[in-house]
Amino acid sequence: MAEDRYRLLKERFNLIVDEPAEVVYTSAAAALLEQPVMEELLGIYQPLVNGMEQIVAEVYAASWFRRPMLALVYLLAKYRMAPNLSLDNLTLYVCKADGYYHVYFRLNNAELLQSPATEKEAGEWARARLEVFFHETIAPFFHSIERAGTAKASLLWGQLPTSLAYEYGVMMASSESEGVKESVDTLYKTMKTLDPAIFYRKRNPLDVKFQYTEAIDDPAKQMRIKYACCHYYKVEGGRYCYTCPRISNTERDQRRSEHRAKLK
Repeated sequence: MAEDRYRLLKERFNLIVDEPAEVVYTSAAAALLEQPVMEELLGIYQPLVNGMEQIVAEVYAASWFRRPMLALVYLLAKYRMAPNLSLDNLTLYVCKADGYYHVYFRLNNAELLQSPATEKEAGEWARARLEVFFHETIAPFFHSIERAGTAKASLLWGQLPTSLAYEYGVMMASSESEGVKESVDTLYKTMKTLDPAIFYRKRNPLDVKFQYTEAIDDPAKQMRIKYACCHYYKVEGGRYCYTCPRISNTERDQRRSEHRAKLK
Protein backbone atom coordinates (compact mmCIF):
# COMPACT_ATOMS: atom_id res chain seq x y z
CA MET A 1 0.00 0.00 0.00
CA ALA A 2 2.81 2.41 0.90
CA GLU A 3 4.53 1.70 -2.43
CA ASP A 4 1.32 2.62 -4.27
CA ARG A 5 1.16 5.94 -2.45
CA TYR A 6 4.77 6.76 -3.19
CA ARG A 7 4.22 5.86 -6.86
CA LEU A 8 1.23 8.21 -6.92
CA LEU A 9 3.27 10.99 -5.31
CA LYS A 10 5.89 10.67 -8.04
CA GLU A 11 3.63 10.30 -11.05
CA ARG A 12 1.04 12.88 -10.11
CA PHE A 13 2.73 15.29 -7.75
CA ASN A 14 6.50 15.18 -8.54
CA LEU A 15 7.35 14.06 -5.00
CA ILE A 16 9.90 11.23 -4.91
CA VAL A 17 11.59 9.07 -2.32
CA ASP A 18 14.53 7.79 -4.40
CA GLU A 19 17.35 9.41 -6.35
CA PRO A 20 16.05 10.33 -9.85
CA ALA A 21 17.84 9.76 -13.17
CA GLU A 22 19.46 12.30 -15.52
CA VAL A 23 19.94 14.99 -12.88
CA VAL A 24 21.25 18.30 -14.24
CA TYR A 25 20.97 20.23 -10.97
CA THR A 26 20.28 19.39 -7.36
CA SER A 27 20.23 21.29 -4.08
CA ALA A 28 18.94 20.91 -0.57
CA ALA A 29 15.72 22.94 -0.63
CA ALA A 30 16.70 24.80 2.55
CA ALA A 31 19.94 25.96 0.90
CA LEU A 32 17.88 27.80 -1.71
CA LEU A 33 16.95 30.36 0.93
CA GLU A 34 20.51 31.67 0.51
CA GLN A 35 20.50 34.33 -2.20
CA PRO A 36 23.66 33.12 -4.07
CA VAL A 37 22.25 29.58 -4.27
CA MET A 38 18.88 30.78 -5.54
CA GLU A 39 20.61 33.05 -8.08
CA GLU A 40 22.63 30.07 -9.31
CA LEU A 41 19.49 27.94 -9.69
CA LEU A 42 17.59 30.63 -11.59
CA GLY A 43 20.59 31.23 -13.85
CA ILE A 44 20.85 27.53 -14.66
CA TYR A 45 17.12 26.99 -15.13
CA GLN A 46 16.36 29.96 -17.39
CA PRO A 47 18.12 28.62 -20.53
CA LEU A 48 16.77 25.13 -19.88
CA VAL A 49 13.23 26.43 -20.44
CA ASN A 50 14.30 28.88 -23.18
CA GLY A 51 13.38 31.89 -21.11
CA MET A 52 14.27 35.19 -22.76
CA GLU A 53 14.34 36.90 -19.35
CA GLN A 54 15.11 35.57 -15.89
CA ILE A 55 11.57 36.32 -14.70
CA VAL A 56 10.48 33.21 -16.62
CA ALA A 57 12.64 31.05 -14.36
CA GLU A 58 11.36 32.92 -11.30
CA VAL A 59 7.69 32.38 -12.13
CA TYR A 60 8.27 28.77 -13.14
CA ALA A 61 10.14 28.18 -9.87
CA ALA A 62 7.11 29.43 -7.95
CA SER A 63 4.92 27.00 -9.87
CA TRP A 64 7.06 24.04 -8.74
CA PHE A 65 5.25 24.06 -5.43
CA ARG A 66 1.81 23.59 -6.97
CA ARG A 67 2.18 19.82 -7.07
CA PRO A 68 3.45 19.33 -3.48
CA MET A 69 0.60 21.60 -2.36
CA LEU A 70 -1.94 19.45 -4.21
CA ALA A 71 -0.30 16.29 -2.86
CA LEU A 72 -0.79 17.56 0.67
CA VAL A 73 -4.49 18.21 0.04
CA TYR A 74 -4.96 14.82 -1.61
CA LEU A 75 -3.27 12.83 1.15
CA LEU A 76 -5.09 14.73 3.88
CA ALA A 77 -8.44 14.16 2.18
CA LYS A 78 -8.05 10.54 1.12
CA TYR A 79 -5.79 9.00 3.75
CA ARG A 80 -5.71 11.51 6.62
CA MET A 81 -1.97 11.51 6.22
CA ALA A 82 0.61 14.14 5.34
CA PRO A 83 4.19 14.13 4.04
CA ASN A 84 6.80 16.21 5.83
CA LEU A 85 7.11 19.11 3.37
CA SER A 86 9.47 21.24 5.42
CA LEU A 87 12.35 22.69 3.43
CA ASP A 88 14.78 20.78 5.66
CA ASN A 89 13.17 17.52 4.50
CA LEU A 90 13.20 18.31 0.78
CA THR A 91 15.89 18.00 -1.88
CA LEU A 92 15.24 19.66 -5.24
CA TYR A 93 16.21 17.98 -8.50
CA VAL A 94 16.07 19.31 -12.06
CA CYS A 95 16.05 16.30 -14.39
CA LYS A 96 16.05 15.85 -18.15
CA ALA A 97 13.61 13.38 -19.70
CA ASP A 98 12.25 13.11 -23.25
CA GLY A 99 13.78 16.43 -24.21
CA TYR A 100 12.15 18.33 -21.36
CA TYR A 101 13.27 19.39 -17.90
CA HIS A 102 11.24 18.29 -14.89
CA VAL A 103 11.57 19.38 -11.29
CA TYR A 104 11.10 16.92 -8.44
CA PHE A 105 11.27 17.23 -4.68
CA ARG A 106 12.64 14.23 -2.82
CA LEU A 107 11.30 13.50 0.63
CA ASN A 108 14.49 12.84 2.58
CA ASN A 109 12.40 11.27 5.34
CA ALA A 110 9.56 9.61 3.43
CA GLU A 111 7.45 8.67 6.45
CA LEU A 112 3.86 9.88 6.10
CA LEU A 113 2.47 11.50 9.23
CA GLN A 114 -0.84 10.13 10.50
CA SER A 115 -3.79 12.28 11.54
CA PRO A 116 -5.31 12.04 15.03
CA ALA A 117 -8.36 9.77 15.27
CA THR A 118 -11.11 12.12 16.44
CA GLU A 119 -12.86 14.41 13.93
CA LYS A 120 -12.15 17.59 15.90
CA GLU A 121 -8.48 16.80 16.39
CA ALA A 122 -8.13 15.63 12.78
CA GLY A 123 -9.57 18.92 11.49
CA GLU A 124 -7.25 20.99 13.66
CA TRP A 125 -4.28 18.84 12.65
CA ALA A 126 -5.04 19.18 8.93
CA ARG A 127 -5.36 22.95 9.25
CA ALA A 128 -2.02 23.07 11.08
CA ARG A 129 -0.34 21.06 8.30
CA LEU A 130 -1.60 23.57 5.73
CA GLU A 131 -0.50 26.55 7.82
CA VAL A 132 2.99 25.15 8.34
CA PHE A 133 3.38 24.35 4.64
CA PHE A 134 2.46 27.84 3.45
CA HIS A 135 4.21 29.67 6.28
CA GLU A 136 7.44 27.69 6.59
CA THR A 137 7.94 26.18 3.12
CA ILE A 138 6.36 28.22 0.34
CA ALA A 139 6.59 31.73 1.83
CA PRO A 140 10.36 31.55 2.58
CA PHE A 141 11.01 30.02 -0.86
CA PHE A 142 9.06 32.80 -2.57
CA HIS A 143 10.84 35.45 -0.52
CA SER A 144 14.14 33.97 -1.68
CA ILE A 145 13.05 34.16 -5.35
CA GLU A 146 11.97 37.77 -4.82
CA ARG A 147 15.34 38.71 -3.30
CA ALA A 148 17.30 36.98 -6.05
CA GLY A 149 15.20 38.16 -8.98
CA THR A 150 12.74 40.71 -10.29
CA ALA A 151 9.33 39.08 -9.73
CA LYS A 152 7.16 40.46 -6.93
CA ALA A 153 5.80 38.10 -4.30
CA SER A 154 2.24 38.86 -5.48
CA LEU A 155 3.05 37.38 -8.91
CA LEU A 156 4.63 34.31 -7.33
CA TRP A 157 1.67 33.65 -5.03
CA GLY A 158 -0.59 34.26 -8.01
CA GLN A 159 0.66 31.04 -9.64
CA LEU A 160 -1.15 28.89 -7.06
CA PRO A 161 -4.91 29.73 -7.10
CA THR A 162 -5.60 28.58 -10.67
CA SER A 163 -4.07 25.15 -10.02
CA LEU A 164 -6.01 24.86 -6.79
CA ALA A 165 -9.29 25.65 -8.49
CA TYR A 166 -8.58 23.27 -11.36
CA GLU A 167 -7.62 20.37 -9.07
CA TYR A 168 -10.67 21.02 -6.92
CA GLY A 169 -12.86 20.57 -9.99
CA VAL A 170 -11.02 17.39 -10.98
CA MET A 171 -11.40 15.89 -7.52
CA MET A 172 -15.06 16.79 -7.18
CA ALA A 173 -15.81 15.24 -10.60
CA SER A 174 -13.75 12.11 -9.90
CA SER A 175 -14.84 8.66 -8.76
CA GLU A 176 -13.57 9.26 -5.23
CA SER A 177 -16.01 8.52 -2.42
CA GLU A 178 -18.37 11.19 -1.13
CA GLY A 179 -16.41 11.18 2.12
CA VAL A 180 -13.18 12.08 0.31
CA LYS A 181 -14.96 14.77 -1.69
CA GLU A 182 -16.38 16.29 1.48
CA SER A 183 -12.87 16.36 2.94
CA VAL A 184 -11.51 17.99 -0.22
CA ASP A 185 -14.23 20.63 -0.06
CA THR A 186 -13.48 21.33 3.61
CA LEU A 187 -9.74 21.62 2.96
CA TYR A 188 -10.18 24.03 0.07
CA LYS A 189 -12.47 26.20 2.15
CA THR A 190 -9.96 26.03 5.00
CA MET A 191 -7.15 27.29 2.76
CA LYS A 192 -9.22 30.30 1.75
CA THR A 193 -9.78 31.25 5.39
CA LEU A 194 -6.18 31.01 6.60
CA ASP A 195 -4.85 34.14 8.29
CA PRO A 196 -3.02 36.36 5.73
CA ALA A 197 -0.13 36.53 8.19
CA ILE A 198 0.52 32.86 7.41
CA PHE A 199 1.54 34.00 3.92
CA TYR A 200 3.23 37.24 5.08
CA ARG A 201 0.58 39.06 3.04
CA LYS A 202 -2.12 41.63 3.76
CA ARG A 203 -4.72 39.29 2.32
CA ASN A 204 -4.92 35.56 1.79
CA PRO A 205 -3.50 35.01 -1.75
CA LEU A 206 -5.57 31.84 -2.19
CA ASP A 207 -8.90 33.54 -1.54
CA VAL A 208 -9.54 34.93 -5.00
CA LYS A 209 -12.36 35.29 -7.50
CA PHE A 210 -11.94 34.15 -11.08
CA GLN A 211 -13.16 35.63 -14.32
CA TYR A 212 -14.41 33.32 -17.09
CA THR A 213 -14.48 33.46 -20.86
CA GLU A 214 -16.03 31.44 -23.65
CA ALA A 215 -14.07 28.25 -24.32
CA ILE A 216 -11.79 28.53 -27.32
CA ASP A 217 -13.35 25.50 -29.05
CA ASP A 218 -16.90 25.35 -27.68
CA PRO A 219 -19.31 28.29 -27.34
CA ALA A 220 -21.40 26.29 -24.87
CA LYS A 221 -18.55 26.05 -22.34
CA GLN A 222 -16.72 28.52 -20.14
CA MET A 223 -13.00 28.57 -19.36
CA ARG A 224 -11.40 29.99 -16.24
CA ILE A 225 -9.05 32.90 -16.88
CA LYS A 226 -5.76 32.38 -15.07
CA TYR A 227 -5.41 34.43 -11.93
CA ALA A 228 -1.86 35.49 -12.84
CA CYS A 229 0.29 35.44 -15.96
CA CYS A 230 2.73 32.51 -16.23
CA HIS A 231 5.07 34.52 -18.52
CA TYR A 232 5.06 31.90 -21.23
CA TYR A 233 5.11 34.81 -23.69
CA LYS A 234 8.70 35.44 -22.59
CA VAL A 235 9.77 31.95 -23.64
CA GLU A 236 11.34 31.56 -27.09
CA GLY A 237 8.49 30.74 -29.47
CA GLY A 238 5.94 31.35 -26.72
CA ARG A 239 2.90 33.60 -26.69
CA TYR A 240 0.20 34.82 -24.32
CA CYS A 241 -2.07 31.97 -23.26
CA TYR A 242 -5.69 32.18 -24.40
CA THR A 243 -6.71 32.44 -20.74
CA CYS A 244 -3.97 34.92 -19.79
CA PRO A 245 -5.30 37.83 -17.71
CA ARG A 246 -2.99 40.21 -19.61
CA ILE A 247 -4.77 39.99 -22.97
CA SER A 248 -7.89 41.95 -23.88
CA ASN A 249 -11.30 40.49 -24.64
CA THR A 250 -10.86 41.71 -28.22
CA GLU A 251 -7.68 39.68 -28.66
CA ARG A 252 -9.33 36.69 -27.01
CA ASP A 253 -12.25 36.95 -29.45
CA GLN A 254 -9.81 37.02 -32.35
CA ARG A 255 -7.85 34.02 -31.05
CA ARG A 256 -11.12 32.12 -30.59
CA SER A 257 -12.28 32.88 -34.14
CA GLU A 258 -8.93 31.86 -35.63
CA HIS A 259 -8.91 28.61 -33.69
CA ARG A 260 -12.46 27.66 -34.72
CA ALA A 261 -11.75 28.53 -38.35
CA LYS A 262 -8.94 25.96 -38.34
CA LEU A 263 -11.34 23.30 -37.07
CA LYS A 264 -13.74 23.68 -39.98
